[in-house]
Amino acid sequence: MTGHAFQVLLNDADALAVFKTARGHLKDRGRFAFETRNPTIDWAAEWSERPPRRLSGGTIIEALEITSAKGEFVSFRTSYRFPHENLTIHSTLRFPSRKHVESLVARSGLAVQEVFGDWDGSSFEQAARAKSSLLRRSPIRHFPNKGVRGSIEVASETYADRDVSAKAAQI
Repeated sequence: MTGHAFQVLLNDADALAVFKTARGHLKDRGRFAFETRNPTIDWAAEWSERPPRRLSGGTIIEALEITSAKGEFVSFRTSYRFPHENLTIHSTLRFPSRKHVESLVARSGLAVQEVFGDWDGSSFEQAARAKSSLLRRSPIRHFPNKGVRGSIEVASETYADRDVSAKAAQI
């Protein structure tokens, strides 16, 4: 799952359904990767300070406005001003904790294989902007949290510039 797509899953049922569906399509020891932004960063504050940007040679202006930030949810409005019209998009993203995502992964029968801290595949640290994880299918239906290494906020775009199959083959 790329492009922070995991964050549009606004409830546990949807996130769990994605993990269970992925698990159902994997062979034993098969791998699944996804990414999400690090929930320890105050994204609402960071995005609130973002000035409007000029896109496409300056003909389009993009502006982002935070409309709500409550708990693990951030809602915002993105506006695009074109030469002859305006377009506004309303969005909500979820930033579940690492521990919570790991519990969903375990409940789905997947296990965390490896966790990366950012787009470049570096190790996970609290200050990392994105968390990337490589999950594997467990041959057992239930996976206890004990022994699960890392976090489950996985990366996909991290792999856009790297050969994922080579990395997965090494694990």
